[in-house]
Amino acid sequence: EKDTKRNNNNSARYLLIAGSSFSSAQRPSVSLVDLESVSDAKHGGHRVITGDFPEMRRWGVKAAPDPTDRTRALLFGGWDSREQYNDLYVIGHHNRKLVSKQLEPTGTPPSHRAGHSMTTTTTMTTTTTMVTKTTKRSGAAVLVFGGSACVGGPYKFYNDTFALILTNDGKCSWSVVETTGTKPSPRAQHAAAVVSLSNGHEGLVVIGGYNG
Repeated sequence: EKDTKRNNNNSARYLLIAGSSFSSAQRPSVSLVDLESVSDAKHGGHRVITGDFPEMRRWGVKAAPDPTDRTRALLFGGWDSREQYNDLYVIGHHNRKLVSKQLEPTGTPPSHRAGHSMTTTTTMTTTTTMVTKTTKRSGAAVLVFGGSACVGGPYKFYNDTFALILTNDGKCSWSVVETTGTKPSPRAQHAAAVVSLSNGHEGLVVIGGYNG
């Protein structure tokens, strides 16, 4: 994921997250590329920090920049050939070392799945109505759409949308996004992007994918 935030020495960075290598370990590798450095000719002249991410030895996991701190990436879901997941991790760097941490948002998360899309939006407001009160949450968000899961043998494909609302105080919460109009059909392995609409709002564009 490209990171366009610049730190004190004006260096822009990329956080690259690879899938598994089809080995029994299913261990993805992670590389942080400092685009402004020239100290490592082996990697095209750029300094590279690499590391393992043993908590997520799986594929079909998706990543998106953390909209509250774009030196970090958020990772959700995936499959390890035994089961699907719906856990959420954040991965970043500290003192030139890769660090990861599992997050535990409040609210109702997406079901276990892989092959979904995960897209960052700048701001979003969700409303949750309980028996006793209605709660509004506003902040930057990551949208999760679609995906698939193996349910008792056959695959089930989804076309639901969830928002992970993040605030600058480090809190985050899941909310179901209720949409109007005709939904995209259930699918996985698609592409998605957030675009600006003429009314000043943002919209999620979903392209392609697979549904069996």
